[in-house]
Amino acid sequence: MPVQVKKLSDEEYLVSRAKDTFKTNPYEAKAWMLTAKTLFSNNFGVQFEAYNIEKSARSVKESAKCFSAIFQRFQDEQELWKEVQALTMALRTESGEAEAVFLRQMFSHIPLNIQHQLLLVSADRSEDTMEHCRLLLLLLRRFPQTVAQHGPKLVDTLMTAEKHSHYQNSVNCYRKLLVCDLLPLLGTSPVELPVKQLFRLLQKSIEFYLCYLMSPSKSIQVNLMSFDLLVTEIFISI
Repeated sequence: MPVQVKKLSDEEYLVSRAKDTFKTNPYEAKAWMLTAKTLFSNNFGVQFEAYNIEKSARSVKESAKCFSAIFQRFQDEQELWKEVQALTMALRTESGEAEAVFLRQMFSHIPLNIQHQLLLVSADRSEDTMEHCRLLLLLLRRFPQTVAQHGPKLVDTLMTAEKHSHYQNSVNCYRKLLVCDLLPLLGTSPVELPVKQLFRLLQKSIEFYLCYLMSPSKSIQVNLMSFDLLVTEIFISI
């Protein structure tokens, strides 16, 4: 019985040639991919494969360029969001693994407006409340000018999430993000919060630090040096 050979489409052939020659001749591989990208500019598979080749070659600037173009044009592609998730995880964890280091370097070469859009859209897409809050915190750290816009809403989200989670202890993941991560950022920007809410935040902060100090087990890492600064910032706001 004759063996049936699958006929490749034009774009599949070009991508296949790029993959086949990448290890032996990276420049030839890039030439094949450049041809594919030019002829099939609206094909996500081709554009994403071009990004993967640049990434495999550890070409930071070219990877950033490819990724930026893909993000702007193909935001409905699930494979893209898997890569975005890996990228945001690398930004949050500061891991020393080679892949994470490369992704952080690549992110630094992405235009600032696309960085901002990427983090904001990632947070909005997240269905997990904790992940949503962590991504927004990442956005605020990277773009302090957005604290006044997104900070108050994040305060409400964290306080509501903690309330609905019915924690028995003030030392919990949502309170930690609120007190240790978000409130210091709010103190760096002219954020307007109701006086009643400021007193509520002060109360929650004191509860958190007192419970943390009295707890025999320190399951959550907390920087106690920031407490004095935090209280001062809240009183100044009041």
